[in-house]
Amino acid sequence: IITIYGGKTVEVLNPDAEGRLVLADGLVRATEVAKKAGGLDLIVDVATLTGAQVVALGTRTSAVMTNNEEYCQRFLDLCEETGEQFWPMPLPEELRASLDSPVADIANIGDRMGGMLVAGLFLKEFVDPQIPWLHLDIAGPAFNTAKPHGYTPVGGTGVALRTLVAFAKATSTRWDWQDKASRIVTRDSQEATMSFDVVILGGGSGGYACALRASQLGLNVVLIEQDKLGGTCLHRGCIPTKALL
Repeated sequence: IITIYGGKTVEVLNPDAEGRLVLADGLVRATEVAKKAGGLDLIVDVATLTGAQVVALGTRTSAVMTNNEEYCQRFLDLCEETGEQFWPMPLPEELRASLDSPVADIANIGDRMGGMLVAGLFLKEFVDPQIPWLHLDIAGPAFNTAKPHGYTPVGGTGVALRTLVAFAKATSTRWDWQDKASRIVTRDSQEATMSFDVVILGGGSGGYACALRASQLGLNVVLIEQDKLGGTCLHRGCIPTKALL
């Protein structure tokens, strides 16, 4: 019996089903960090998790399971654009009972039939139900041992990466950065309205260097970092702020 990060106990009935134990730690930790940072829009985990995925969907189609159908459909729509094959799979509540344990909060394996779905149900136990979550089981398509096909080479395929990048881009477009950047939260939480020529997302030495160079060219710049509030004037209208806009 082991204790997952956050306190839930797991009866390990099969040590070969270890990947879900690591994922459980990560899912709880991600939720914890997100709450401290002000929340998450979505959690996505990607794993070569089960042999049952390969049995069900083969070596070219990955599975997606979720607690939020809206985000799942958006992901699947993008799969059509990127050329990656994903198929939605259910998380049947009737299979959850097979994970019950007499000595722990949950067991790490359940019914063999529907093993991919059971693994998804296990992970769901460690996700805040208020946070949309996608679980991608890429066990079959992750490594191609056959001939190359399409843009898929022999060996590691990097499956899901194209769609995840497209998903991040599509999700971020909901922000109107020109509009958001015109409202900067200052130290006293009052809003100052300005117009900007350049919006730089992300700080560090690279972000500050870009911001400084842009300001030297006479441009009004805002530098946005994912941290607590800041707001120190750098140079000629360059205002780095650590406020998330």
